[in-house]
Formats: sequence, structure tokens, C-alpha cells
Amino acid sequence: MRLKHLAIVTAATLIVLVAASWIVLATYDYNKLKPTIARVVREATGRELTINGDIRFEFGLTPGISATDLRFQNASWASRKDLATIRRVEMQVALLPLLSGEIGFRRLAIFEPDLILEMNASGASNFDFDMAAEDASGDTLVMPKLAFENVLILRGKFTYRDSQTGKEYPIPIDRLLLQIPDLEEPIQIHLDATYRGKPCQVKGNMVSLASLIQPKGR
Repeated sequence: MRLKHLAIVTAATLIVLVAASWIVLATYDYNKLKPTIARVVREATGRELTINGDIRFEFGLTPGISATDLRFQNASWASRKDLATIRRVEMQVALLPLLSGEIGFRRLAIFEPDLILEMNASGASNFDFDMAAEDASGDTLVMPKLAFENVLILRGKFTYRDSQTGKEYPIPIDRLLLQIPDLEEPIQIHLDATYRGKPCQVKGNMVSLASLIQPKGR
């Protein structure tokens, strides 16, 4: 009988703790995180990330966080101010990988991104970032290991701009699924897009995320 009572008390305590956690998550003002997010991105890339919309907690079977109206700064010499704009981002974080120092996303969905790739006359890309992440002492920061289960991009647009002619080649993206098991591992892609009015599909692997975001001189 005592064991039964202990089980009931334990279950009731867990229910109260879970309920309290949900209340905290649901009522916390996540917009307070904007300066921290901007600082981390700036230290890692030398560029500004601006979140003009709200950051919200999303209820569901797998709770998550959403943000709207994001803008990521382009290179100073580029043809437009923003390298990328995004209407909405939704992410669901896996809790267990945090215990081993990883940030694991069960689902990262990006809605209506508009991204441009261009190069200047010297051959530099607007994806060449100027800074490595450093702490206050000037030492390079060790960024946490990232593990994405999947990244889904919907209704986006990718544009390549020819620096010599100034001509732009837009590619509407209907659906793009990226699997990024590790910063150093090749990115697996499954793309449904439209090019010159014709639907096309692309499946395969591309370079690692680390090589894409590697700052100059590193």
C-alpha cells in the first residue's frame, strides 16, 4: 500500500512539474533573446542578423520556437543589402542531445526565404565571412556541435548574380530538404524547383556546412 501511495505522489509531482514547465515556456518573453542571437551570429560571421518579427513558443506534440521576418546582412560590396530574407522560421529542439553538448533539431522549417549568391571582380563570394567567433579574451570560441535531423525549405527563391554582366538567374524553390548530420559531413539534398519555367528535381550531396561558413584566412 505504501508503494502505491508513493507511486501516486511521484506521478502527481511529475504532472505538476511538467505543467509548471509548460507555463514557464508559454509565458516567457522570447523576444528578450534577440540581442543574444544577434551577438552570436555577428561574432561567428561578422554580419548582422535582424529579427523584426516576434519569437514565440509553439505548442504541439513536439514544442518548438518560431520567429518571423528575419534578415541576414550581405557583404558590403554586394548588389543588395540582405544576403537572405526569411518570412518565418520554425524549429523543434531535441532535448537529449543537449546533454552531450550537441544542438539537435528534430525539425527546422524555413518559409519563403529569398537568398542571393554573387561574386565580386576579385572572385570573392558574398558567402565569405570576415570573422571567426571569438570570446572577450580574443580566443577562438569552440562552437557547439550541430546535428540536424532535417531542414525543410518551402516556397523560397535562390538567385545567382553574374558579377561581370550584372544579370541575375532566379530559381524558385518549391521544396528543399536538407539533411546535415554534422558540420564536417556532406549536406544531403532533395530539391524540387523550377528553372526557366520547367520543374526539376535534384538529389545528391554537396559540401559540408563548415566549408560554406569558413571565415576567410581560417
